[in-house]
Amino acid sequence: MAQFTVHIAYIECEIHVPYAQSLKDKRQVVRALKDLLRNRFNVAIAEIGFLNDWQRVALGMSMLSSDKSALAKSLSHVEQTILERLDGELVRFDVEWL
Repeated sequence: MAQFTVHIAYIECEIHVPYAQSLKDKRQVVRALKDLLRNRFNVAIAEIGFLNDWQRVALGMSMLSSDKSALAKSLSHVEQTILERLDGELVRFDVEWL
């Protein structure tokens, strides 16, 4: 049986949405960002924290690949895309390799 190496990255990011005046405002930002990242980078993504706060968002994401350097490059692109396209402020972007 062939052996395969799989590299898994787990990302937690925290976002501040200063202009959000309701959960509806925040959800619009979150939905747009989640859709963009899923479509562009094929990440598994979910809102994991601050569910009832209007202006804070915590997202958990995971990506996997057989090529660690390609995965690291993709993670960098994910972070850059968030910084460029986010209608808010990226407070934290932490990566854990599993």
